[in-house]
Amino acid sequence: AEIETEIGLLSFHNCTVGTGEAAAVAIRPEAFIFSQEKPSEPHNVFEATVARATFLGSFIEGEIVVSGKTFRVSLTPFTRIAAGEKVFVHIPSERCHLVL
Repeated sequence: AEIETEIGLLSFHNCTVGTGEAAAVAIRPEAFIFSQEKPSEPHNVFEATVARATFLGSFIEGEIVVSGKTFRVSLTPFTRIAAGEKVFVHIPSERCHLVL
């Protein structure tokens, strides 16, 4: 299924929703895949700005802004990002969940 959201068109794996039916989207903080270059994936790729990135030893906790919406993210400690940086994020469709 594909659903128009506040950040753009999102594709979902194995789910359906009726036209005009209200739904919420749930995306876990560790679901985001970061890249400096635009990924070749055709779906669920967005440009983002890193608002905060805090190294916490075994992971990096942060916030990104996509189309004015803020998302919490959890990244491996090997991810190189810094506040203010522009990045691309890919959210695989199997990591997007609809709550009807």
